[in-house]
Formats: sequence, C-alpha cells, structure tokens
Amino acid sequence: NNKRDLLTQWRHEQKNKPSEASSYGLVIALMANDEWQQAGEQLAPLLSEDPNRIAYLVAHANILAGQNNCSDAIQQLRKQLAINPGNNALTMTLADILQRAGRAPEAEELLVDQSKRRPEDPALWYQLAEVQGLAGSILGVRMARAEYFILRGFLDSAEKQLHYAWPLTEGNKVARHRLSRRMKDLQELRDTLKKF
Repeated sequence: NNKRDLLTQWRHEQKNKPSEASSYGLVIALMANDEWQQAGEQLAPLLSEDPNRIAYLVAHANILAGQNNCSDAIQQLRKQLAINPGNNALTMTLADILQRAGRAPEAEELLVDQSKRRPEDPALWYQLAEVQGLAGSILGVRMARAEYFILRGFLDSAEKQLHYAWPLTEGNKVARHRLSRRMKDLQELRDTLKKF
C-alpha cells in the first residue's frame, strides 16, 4: 500500500532529520491514511509556531473535517477567508468541505465567485461542475464542464456541453446571451487554431 509506505517514510524522515518540512510531510501522510487524531497532534506545534501559514490552516480544516467536525472547519475557513479574501487554497478547501457537509448550494456560490477571479483554472471548473450537479443546477454543470474542456483544449467536448446547455436556457435571456457568446468564442478559437 503506497499510503502506508509514505507514512513509514515520513516517520523515518521525521525521526532522523526532524525539520518543519518533515513534520508537515508526516501530517500529510497521516491525513492520507485517515489518522486524523495523530495528524492533529503532529500539526499543533507547526500551527502554533506559524498560525497564519495557509498550508497549515488548510491541513487543520481538513483534519477537523476528517474527524466529522465540518462545522468548525467551515467556520475557521470562513474566518481565514475574511483575512485572505479570494485565497485559492482556502476557497477550494472550504468548497470541498461544504460539499462533504451536504451544503452544495453554498459551495456552488463560493466557486462561482472564485471562477470570476480565476477563469483560467481547470481544477476550479471541474469542482464547480461537480458541486452544481449536487446542487441540481444542470445548466451550471454544462457551462462549467464547457469551460473546463476549453481550458484543457478539448473543443469538441466543450461544444457538446454548450449544445446540451442551449435548451436549458429557454426563457432565460441572460443565460442564453452568455451561452451564445461562449459558442461564438469557441468558433473564433477554432478558426484561430485552423490558421496554425
């Protein structure tokens, strides 16, 4: 088992060459093995030493969620996002934990906001499509998947998603306008690529 090997490796590293990096590596390995209690104990001194480090805050939130304490994790991440608005690691972690807590509409709202800040991030569009599926927003799923495929260069797949989305925009002028704009953008992109 790779995860167990990783854990053994980091424990060895931490014992022989104790450092901040090896401590954090051990935290990550413990989390990967669902050893939440030990991960929390290992993270505590790092967090008290450097309480504003984003990586440690994200790990702490994931540990809380791993211990089925999603509401505390969500509260802490929201507090951190008030201090670091738009921080991607905090935002993506919060969206993930909201999703796990069965709060897909809140996760969707968060990711839609983030997509305006980071329109070029395929991982964000991928997670947004997942969340919108859970929130029951089929049009949102189609649009997010199209963006994801465009960024990955899968233009045929993107076009399919936009075509699937078209009937879903009936009676919604704003969405239909946005969709026809994206179809036009996609066509322009294809024409440009043909010139190369």
